[in-house]
Amino acid sequence: MFRKSVVVLALTMVFGLVYADHLPLEQVAIGSPEIQLGPIRLEHTTKNDLVKIFGPPTEEKTVPDDQDSKRGERLYSWNINGDKLSVRTWFQPNGESPVDSAEVWGTNALKWARTGKGLNLGDSQTDLRRIYGRRFKSGRRKTDNVLYVVIQWQNGTEVHADFSPENRINHILVNAPVE
Repeated sequence: MFRKSVVVLALTMVFGLVYADHLPLEQVAIGSPEIQLGPIRLEHTTKNDLVKIFGPPTEEKTVPDDQDSKRGERLYSWNINGDKLSVRTWFQPNGESPVDSAEVWGTNALKWARTGKGLNLGDSQTDLRRIYGRRFKSGRRKTDNVLYVVIQWQNGTEVHADFSPENRINHILVNAPVE
């Protein structure tokens, strides 16, 4: 009995830590998580796939891990007709991961930059609610007073949207869960 109680307590503590930075249950999105931004399918699309579509990145940044400089993250950015696309991958000695985070900035609706469910730059909060429902967190950032929305699924996948002063989306981030 004691062993079973310890196991239950340990699992409760682990799951409590895993879900500590998740939204409250009533704000967690329902349905399948968003995993696409334009041609990018999180955890499938590679940097080389994007080079074939958009050409070489206009900017690359490597951020080594604090503990091991042979591991870390790489950030790639493309400027595309005045809009910006950025992605993140992880590297280690045996290679580089597919993209696990993608974001786009701009003011115009871009056919290549909509999420898999249809959210696009220039969309309104009404459009966002129609596409994803009402289970999300919204507010204003303290640093710049920008209106934002965070949509999060139970597995940790997230969509972040920032709004312009005209209440139109000007930034979308799609992020795979961190393991």
